[in-house]
Amino acid sequence: MKILGEFVRNQLPDLETERLYLRERKVEDAVDMFAYASLPEVAFNAGFPLMEKIDFLRNKDMIK
Repeated sequence: MKILGEFVRNQLPDLETERLYLRERKVEDAVDMFAYASLPEVAFNAGFPLMEKIDFLRNKDMIK
């Protein structure tokens, strides 16, 4: 695993493995987040409410 940066002010750096890249969410991710959060089988198993409108993600500070 590669740690791409330092832990600063309670913010984790980006992490990279052979199969995965983790980074902080961005507003540009809203459409992709909505795509999976609006699927009943995903929302139920992940423990969050089913998303019906993309505005919910943008208005609830779920993304910085």
